[in-house]
Amino acid sequence: MSKSNLYYYIGILTQTLGCIILYIVFFMSFPYFWLFSLLVLAGIFLILKSGKRTATKAITIIAVPIIIAILPAVSLLTQRNAPKTEGILFEEFFFSDEDQNKWLENANDELQVLKNVENFTQFENKADIDKLDAFYKHKAKYIFVIGGGCFVAETTEMEAKITNDSLFIIWHEPNFPCASVGKHPRTNMALEIDKKLYPNYKNFKVIIKNE
Repeated sequence: MSKSNLYYYIGILTQTLGCIILYIVFFMSFPYFWLFSLLVLAGIFLILKSGKRTATKAITIIAVPIIIAILPAVSLLTQRNAPKTEGILFEEFFFSDEDQNKWLENANDELQVLKNVENFTQFENKADIDKLDAFYKHKAKYIFVIGGGCFVAETTEMEAKITNDSLFIIWHEPNFPCASVGKHPRTNMALEIDKKLYPNYKNFKVIIKNE
């Protein structure tokens, strides 16, 4: 391999490594993250020192940080879309801590839970009550708390699996580095289940876990 090509390929590796480290330490709020930019500059210097054409050098220097930034974004989008189970959905739902981990089987159950929420406004519109009644004719809800700490749990990251008599509620937690400052609160959620597809839903042993 010629000296020119050696400079070029070592420059790409150095710039790539520098960009990865820089993104990670920046995300983790490392106070002197800018120091790692020196590694990026060293890679750029080696690329410029190579004998490649000016256009090739420019494209390489611009493309490397863009590609390194896009890859985690693609990974995040893939993670956030957990597999779906027929007849089961997830939504964020308001309730007090004392009411978590229980089934809501009808409109009265939901109204009772909502009454325990601070600053809850009672439903006064008959149309809202009718809408709740219509919902619970076909579905039920299981309310629970999930996530917190490094990440906020999103409904798109949730998955439900049914094995024998067990209902697994799974949070696909992002696998990115945890920020060194600040912690997120847990998320109140409801699992909506189709009563027709799962008539014995109340007999499920509910297991909540992270993956």
